Amino acid sequence: MARQSRKMSDALSRSCFHLVATKQWIAAMERQSWEATAACVDMAKEHTRGIISSVIVEDMLKHQKNTGQVKGSRRMRRPQRSMAVAIGNGLVEERYRYTAPKSEAFVGRKLTRLATSCFGVPQPKATIDVSGIATASSSPNYFSPTACNIGKPAADLPLLQLCRQMNSSEPLENTDFGAMSNPQHPFVFKGAFAGRDPDQWYVGLGHYPGSSALAWPVRLSPAPSAMNDLVVEFQTGLARPIVLPIVSWEGIKARATAWRS
Repeated sequence: MARQSRKMSDALSRSCFHLVATKQWIAAMERQSWEATAACVDMAKEHTRGIISSVIVEDMLKHQKNTGQVKGSRRMRRPQRSMAVAIGNGLVEERYRYTAPKSEAFVGRKLTRLATSCFGVPQPKATIDVSGIATASSSPNYFSPTACNIGKPAADLPLLQLCRQMNSSEPLENTDFGAMSNPQHPFVFKGAFAGRDPDQWYVGLGHYPGSSALAWPVRLSPAPSAMNDLVVEFQTGLARPIVLPIVSWEGIKARATAWRS
C-alpha cells in the first residue's frame, strides 16, 4: 500500500469529522439510536442560540480592532475605552436592534447573589466521560476555525473526490494553480472542472491555500452600446459561491474584464 503524502494527511486531518462539535453530535445520536428525539432537538436549539449570541461579541471585537487609533498612536487601548468605542458608535443598538439601558439607570443593592462558580470554586467532575470528545485546554488539538480557514474542510471535499476518481494524491500537489481565482485579477474564466459545465464562466472570489478555489458563475451577453464588448452578469439564483478544484491550467479559457460604474 502506497504511503500517504503529507498534503493528503493534512487534508484528512482538517475534515469536519475531527471537530469536537461533530464528535459530540455523533456521540449523542449513537446514544439515541440515531433518532431525532426531543433531547437532541433541544440541544440543537441551544447550540444555535449560543452561536447567534457569540456573533455579537465577535463583531464588537472586530470593530474595536479596526477602529482608528487613539491620540499618540498607541497600539492597544484600555479595555474600558475599547468597549466605549463599540457602544458609542451604536453597534449593538443599530445593527442588532438591542435596547441599551440609560447611563443614569440605578441598580438596587442586595437584590441578587452571585453563584459560587463566579469566584473560581472548582466544579465537581463530570458524570460522563468526555475524553476525546471535549477539552478545556487553551490549545485544543482539533482544527481551529479561524477567519481564514473556516471553510477549508468544505473546500477539501471536491479535491478529495477528485483524488479518489484518479486514485492518486496528485491533485493535492497542484492546488497552487487555484490562486488564479482572485477578485483582483481582471478576467473571467471557464474550464472543464470536475462535475461542472465546461461552458460556464466564473469570476474568481478567492483561494484556500492548499485546497480549492471559490468562484461565482456569471453570464456573458452582448453590450447594447458596443458590438464587440460583452457585459458580465452575475447569476442571482445561488445561495453560496461555487467551490472549484483547480489543479491545472490546461483547458482553461479567460477573457479580460474592465469594471465600470
